[in-house]
Amino acid sequence: MSERDFLARHPLSRAEVIAGDQSEPMPDTAERDARIARARDAVEADPELVAESWRAYVLQPTVVEFWQATEDHGQLRIMYRSGPDGSWSHTLVWP
Repeated sequence: MSERDFLARHPLSRAEVIAGDQSEPMPDTAERDARIARARDAVEADPELVAESWRAYVLQPTVVEFWQATEDHGQLRIMYRSGPDGSWSHTLVWP
């Protein structure tokens, strides 16, 4: 699944992933551009090239919460729960 997900992305997006490590500090723009250019060349040479670090996950959440600040500086919190039949219910919960 990870490979299929990666290959479905635009070639420039794939090159950017191959060129760097996500969330790590980026080098100066000249180094960044050079690394992306090398990665783009690699992707063009091998369209099936997949970044070794790429992972795709499928999540099946059972609980999801949303928090929202209110105008009076309070908070609104809504909890959604999935039921056995796949439906979702929601309720307000204390922040």
